[in-house]
Amino acid sequence: MKEDLGDITAPGTLRFERQLPVGIDRAWAYLVEPDLRAHWMAGGAMGTRPGDAFELLFDHTALSGEQAPERFRQFRAPVSQASRVLQRDEPNLLVLAWGSDANGPPSEARFELASQGDKQTALHLTHSGLASVAEMRDVAAGWHAHLGVLLDVLDGRIPRPFWTHLDKAAVEYNQRITD
Repeated sequence: MKEDLGDITAPGTLRFERQLPVGIDRAWAYLVEPDLRAHWMAGGAMGTRPGDAFELLFDHTALSGEQAPERFRQFRAPVSQASRVLQRDEPNLLVLAWGSDANGPPSEARFELASQGDKQTALHLTHSGLASVAEMRDVAAGWHAHLGVLLDVLDGRIPRPFWTHLDKAAVEYNQRITD
């Protein structure tokens, strides 16, 4: 697992790189189309213009059929997250305000796609504006698990157990991300 861990690129900033086994248009669809995005991250209709507010609907149990462990019991039912489109340049760039201003400023999730032929796309995901070490650890493990499910879905495999994968990644990130 160590080879596919995300990197800390600046204070409060994580970066993940993955090679997606699909062309760029298909990869883009899995970022913006609610029904496809729901298979690996969260459903919910997304706006098309900068400033558009929308709700991401996370149904973690539906990702792999694995129920959240007790410490994540609040995620056993679907969870809604207010978000906003900051930039959208199809099919290469999607930047989202991650969360709302209700509990402090939202962080930012930046998805960059680069075509590497008809059947390969490089995904660079940068999540910035994370306020604490604890938040960085949680977000790192979460993205790690979600990206694992995305790769499984795109490869036509049964998705790996989301929570089990998240727990394994959390051990690694807890060692790497320190005060």
